[in-house]
Amino acid sequence: MDFVTPSLETLLSPTPDKLYFPACVAAVAIIAWLVARHVPFYRSAVDKSLSMRYRNLDGFRGLLAISVVFHHFACNQALLSTGVWGAGSDFLRNLGTIPVAMFFMVTGLLFWERACRGALDVRTFFVGRVRRLAPLYLFYAAVIVICTLYWFPGNAIGAPAQLLADLLKTVSLGWFGAFPINGAERTPYLSGVWWTLAYEWRFYVAVPFLAWFVATRAWRKLLALAIVTACAALFGPPGGMALLFAFGAVAYEVSRHPAIRARLATKPAATVALLILALSPSPAERYSIEGALPLLPVFLCIASGNTFYGVLKTRPLALLGTASFSIYMIHMVIVYMIVHAFNRFVFPIDSAGDSGIWALALACALVAVLCSLLTYRYVEHPFIARRHDARPARRAAVQTHLRRVEQRPADEEHALDAVGETASR
Repeated sequence: MDFVTPSLETLLSPTPDKLYFPACVAAVAIIAWLVARHVPFYRSAVDKSLSMRYRNLDGFRGLLAISVVFHHFACNQALLSTGVWGAGSDFLRNLGTIPVAMFFMVTGLLFWERACRGALDVRTFFVGRVRRLAPLYLFYAAVIVICTLYWFPGNAIGAPAQLLADLLKTVSLGWFGAFPINGAERTPYLSGVWWTLAYEWRFYVAVPFLAWFVATRAWRKLLALAIVTACAALFGPPGGMALLFAFGAVAYEVSRHPAIRARLATKPAATVALLILALSPSPAERYSIEGALPLLPVFLCIASGNTFYGVLKTRPLALLGTASFSIYMIHMVIVYMIVHAFNRFVFPIDSAGDSGIWALALACALVAVLCSLLTYRYVEHPFIARRHDARPARRAAVQTHLRRVEQRPADEEHALDAVGETASR
């Protein structure tokens, strides 16, 4: 694996990309908040985000999601300039790989916590996952299919059977990752983030087994982590992805200790974690032991509630975090459309300087975020709200049923015992 070790001179003399990027992130977050704060729905969503147990987590996810947008802007720029998809520098490449690795750790943190509670209701768990992911995924999948068939007709093979097979794969909610639709090789330029959903779903499948395995004996947690680490060392990227989920689990276990949690939530801990990340060698990809280890100190701080100097609990970043799944899912088609339209109808993107490139990147990110706020409001949230509303309704129904059982005559109670026990579960 190739490593790039940052020097002190590099850290003290940042490239224009390292200066423009934080300025653009701040601009996108602030402008989006200035627009959204006038809508009660978004104000309420941000208030709820900042009142959660992990009140820094939505801000963190918002930062990760917007970083991926700028990464894919760089990939589109390289595609037009060189004909090859991929970011042109280590910094721009890390804007994609580090956030994705951190997203996997977030998933590991949250669902390991659920697994450790034990008594996981498998049906409720998977229904909840489908209801959370399916609405936005299927909406965007329809957009991808339409755009692919319209933008890339010359690249498609035109075989009805192939198209039908690809459409069936498309509605799998990401199980098959990113793939060409009807033979159009450029489809992943629009649906590239789908590959991460394939790993997410495999982790979801493992969660019920983890809940059964680790909830009863503490030593089993160490055994599970050891197995995952061995797989990461022996089998490359697939094992590396599992290791990222495992790092999220490790962060949860560490954050359970009050003394450690208190230390990791401080500003000095945030400074040390960021320095470790900045001074560590940068691998070509982050989905390995070598690439993931420098990220662990930062994520340990996140799991312990560190807000990184208060940045992660600001309302603009919390707003981005609220819509982070929409930002992550739908931005690729928006960035592709804007960049290629600009290159074709305004002037070639190669002729623009750094300030012009980043101004266009800012415009792409802002449009993507504003569209994502709409999809969150009208595509995601109705199903989230329905799911949350259903929980107290189910509990109330169970309690009502139990009260009725208690009021029945004594000679009927024996026949209803099984029903009452089932309802109480």
